[in-house]
Amino acid sequence: MQAGKGKRVVLHIGFHKTGSSAIQANLEQFSAEYAERGLVVPQGLSHWTGHPEIAWACCPEKFPWADRDFQLDELSEYYGQQLADLPEGATLLLSSEEYCRLNYYPGAIEAIRDFFEGTDLTILAYLRDPIDFLVSRYRHEITHGEATPLEPFMRHHLRSADLALRLRPWVDIFGHERVIARLFDRKAFTGGTIVNDFLGALAVTPEPSDFRRGEFSGAHPWLCSAWQKLNASDADEAMRDEGRRTLYAASIALPAVDAKKALLAEIDLGDLEDEIADMRSRLAAAVNGGREAR
Repeated sequence: MQAGKGKRVVLHIGFHKTGSSAIQANLEQFSAEYAERGLVVPQGLSHWTGHPEIAWACCPEKFPWADRDFQLDELSEYYGQQLADLPEGATLLLSSEEYCRLNYYPGAIEAIRDFFEGTDLTILAYLRDPIDFLVSRYRHEITHGEATPLEPFMRHHLRSADLALRLRPWVDIFGHERVIARLFDRKAFTGGTIVNDFLGALAVTPEPSDFRRGEFSGAHPWLCSAWQKLNASDADEAMRDEGRRTLYAASIALPAVDAKKALLAEIDLGDLEDEIADMRSRLAAAVNGGREAR
């Protein structure tokens, strides 16, 4: 991208269940304030929050939720202009969960590299403990119709939780020096929240976010079994909708509890201990071996 030669770009690969929605909501709300601080977050071309259209254009698979087919020429023109207008010393930030899908398409990641050729590009991703990831994913998906009990769900989706391995193609194609991996751990966030941690990594003072921890983001752990049984039942759609509304309201009203403690007490994943340990080892190496943002 000739217009962006030497310009700083950060591409946030938003792995699911790592706070990407909260980050993007804050960036959108305070884009003017952050631009004054040297972090420019342009408006994307899709109706989705963030900037998924470059991922869609580079991926050979066409996703049904994409607005339309985006062409690299139009995206190069649009984002090339954003880079051309970038103030001296500023950084252009692009973020979307759609990039995390590309680990299954190495050619798409190479296309991303070619798209940003000439820019000073950094890849930023958050990685989450595999069990935390799966529990959070289950709590989300069960409110969207998932009908599988937790244990078989975790076994079936275990490989998706190896975020360090999923990040590996990006490291292979861009090099360690251009990839930052940070740990998604609420107890260790700089500034106490994912938004503060994210912006702190970019040396940008964050604005207080309207996104509050405790907003509905998945089934309450005490109600996951009820959600699953409702989804698996042969009840008619009207009854299911009524049940979902009831469970949704209860999930918000109940007190916060430790999801892992509540959900995993009755589950035996002992035969997966070695595989999970390997995942955690790769995660630690990716986070501890990475570099900091500039």
